[in-house]
Amino acid sequence: MKNHFSLKGSQDRKDTFLALTWLFLCLEILAVINGWVLASTGSSSSIGKYLGREIFVSLALVLPVLLPGWWGRGYAIMLYFGMAAFTATNWVHAYLFDAPATSYLLGILRETHVAEMHAFMTQFVDPGFVWRILATFIIPFPALLLSLRFRQRSFKTALLIAVVVLSVITVKGAQKDLTAVVRWHYAADMAWSCMTDLKEQKQFAAEITQTPDLPTGIHTSASNRIVVLVIGESSGRTHYSLYGYPRPTTPKLDARQEDLLVFTDVIAAHAHTISALQKGLTFANHEGDPARCSLVDVLKAAGYHTVALSNQPWLGTHETASSRLLDRADESRHFNTSNTDGFYQTASYDEKLLPAFEQAVGRPGNVAIILHLMGSHTTYRMRYPSTVEAFSDTPPSARQHPLTRDQIQEINDYDTSIAYTDIILDRLIDCLEKSKRPSAFLYFSDHADAVYEDGHTRGHAENAGSRYMFEIPFVVWLSPAYRQERPDFSQAVQQYTHRPWQADDLIYPVLDLAGIVFDGFKSEKSLLSPHFIREKRRMGDKDYDASLP
Repeated sequence: MKNHFSLKGSQDRKDTFLALTWLFLCLEILAVINGWVLASTGSSSSIGKYLGREIFVSLALVLPVLLPGWWGRGYAIMLYFGMAAFTATNWVHAYLFDAPATSYLLGILRETHVAEMHAFMTQFVDPGFVWRILATFIIPFPALLLSLRFRQRSFKTALLIAVVVLSVITVKGAQKDLTAVVRWHYAADMAWSCMTDLKEQKQFAAEITQTPDLPTGIHTSASNRIVVLVIGESSGRTHYSLYGYPRPTTPKLDARQEDLLVFTDVIAAHAHTISALQKGLTFANHEGDPARCSLVDVLKAAGYHTVALSNQPWLGTHETASSRLLDRADESRHFNTSNTDGFYQTASYDEKLLPAFEQAVGRPGNVAIILHLMGSHTTYRMRYPSTVEAFSDTPPSARQHPLTRDQIQEINDYDTSIAYTDIILDRLIDCLEKSKRPSAFLYFSDHADAVYEDGHTRGHAENAGSRYMFEIPFVVWLSPAYRQERPDFSQAVQQYTHRPWQADDLIYPVLDLAGIVFDGFKSEKSLLSPHFIREKRRMGDKDYDASLP
């Protein structure tokens, strides 16, 4: 009888060990995929180095499988699906952008809605996208099944294993910061970064909406002036004929070129709308200045009546970065929503903003109008009406790289969306011309999009670091009455159009155009100022200027 129990205990210990081992192997299969993604994109020196570092956290992650009965089984299943989903996302991200996924994805998902997700899937899903997802779930699945087959019944063995693993991790943590050890694991590092980002987002929202810190001494000598800021979307200057693109994508602006200030060396603050506008529309920047308050707050404090018109999706109580900042205006209107169910209308054309803009221009006194366009947001073919003549010939990049028919169509749709934006901008300027008032107009895009310029990359990703995702149009128009009112300023800014600058300091040139000053105004950050000082420009985690060929 004693031998019988001894044999049974031995089998229990074996089952315990096998359950743990097979689940650990399941995670390590996924870790190999993540290690390969990190190594192939240059984010880690080798797969081996990554596997050697992440093993400690992986061992800790599998420990709850030692719980008895369905507690352990349920945990194993949830861990498998969670890690497989994370790995699939990482592998697909690397496939699309040649860069691993980072915590910025959380912010995007938090401000993404069903229609936008559908637009993304329509643009990006292809066989390579699908098989990477399927492979990620299928390859480690047999190891999961084997882990579920072997169940531990030896509490002493389970406790011993747990003590050994946690002791090793604790020793490592004592030798090195425990946080650093945990962050050796890619998924754990992502979770940590996401929690940090969420905390920063809450802090940002509190600063802007609850306790804005307005500068002292805000004033302006302007009267009856109109200042217009137009925020484009996903629009790269490398596709503007105004900037030399060999396709007539901006004929309206081209015809006005003598009256425009076309800034040739401006890049976006970030490759995503959320982070780009959180810096551009506040005092926050790459140098670490606090957000303090929004651009709208300063304009209002200077006596401007502020109007915000947005064709970006409005999500009601689920505010986005742009709506949180722009809704502080005296008048704030959202046009990209239906009148009945509140769902985002995929094909919402920017011309919807024109009647409200014309009405705002007619208001007396100092008026500041901010428009947020849908511009060239994916899906590109949904950004222009059928009345716009679409491009159908071979795009310039197709002459340099072999492209598929679908890729060529995407480029044509993107270029046509820019041609439609050109029409909208021309009509806005025309409205200001007819008003005869001192008016300043500034157009820029939050970020750009890569559209197969290298033959394979499309879209935008912060850590991909492509110049095609950062190089944006930045165009200023000053009315004759404005030039007459500020002749020295209007003459001087014509000499500044080739300055290298980044739009994290956007608030300063806008306030320059509005004629607003305050105590501690950092004029050296405005590319429209004679006191401008060039600063280092960042493209994700790279030095933009140093990375140029």
